[in-house]
Amino acid sequence: MEAVMSHRMVAGRLLLDRTGLADRFGVVPGTVSSWYARRDTTGFPEPVPIEGEGPRRWWDAVAADAWWSGHQAANRSRFTPVDRSGDPDDLLDATAVARILHYRTHRCLPPGLLALAEQDHEPTPNGRAGRCWRRGTVWAYADWRSFAANAGRPRRRPQHIRPDS
Repeated sequence: MEAVMSHRMVAGRLLLDRTGLADRFGVVPGTVSSWYARRDTTGFPEPVPIEGEGPRRWWDAVAADAWWSGHQAANRSRFTPVDRSGDPDDLLDATAVARILHYRTHRCLPPGLLALAEQDHEPTPNGRAGRCWRRGTVWAYADWRSFAANAGRPRRRPQHIRPDS
C-alpha cells in the first residue's frame, strides 16, 4: 500500500491536506473537516486552489497556523483564569494548585494534572504522602489544557508543542 502525501510545496509555500493538518494540530481528520464545514463560524481558512486536484483540498500552513493560534487563544479564554504570581520553582500542594487555577476544591484537579505531580516530595502535615507540583508545571499545564479539552477519548499533543526527548 502506498503512503498518501499529506503535505506538498507549491511556489515555496508549504501546503497541508486534511490529514496533514490533523497531524500538525493533534486532532483527528474529522475535526479538520468539521472546522472547514463550519468555517463561517470557526474562521477556518479557505483552501488554496490547485488546478487538477479534484476534491482534495490543500491549506497554506502559515494561514492554518495563524488560525490555530487564534483558535487556541479563544479556547483558553473559556477556562478559569490562572494566578501567575510567585516563583515557578515553588513546590505546591493540591489545595494551592486549585487556588492558582481558580478551582473550587482540590478534588476538581483533572487526571492530566494529577499525572504531572512531582515524584519526590515531603509528606503532608498529617503524615500522608501528598501530591506536590512545581508552580511552573501548573502554569504549563494551564497553557496546555485547551489541547486536552475534548472529553471522551485520549488526545495527542500537537506536534509543535511536543517536548524534546
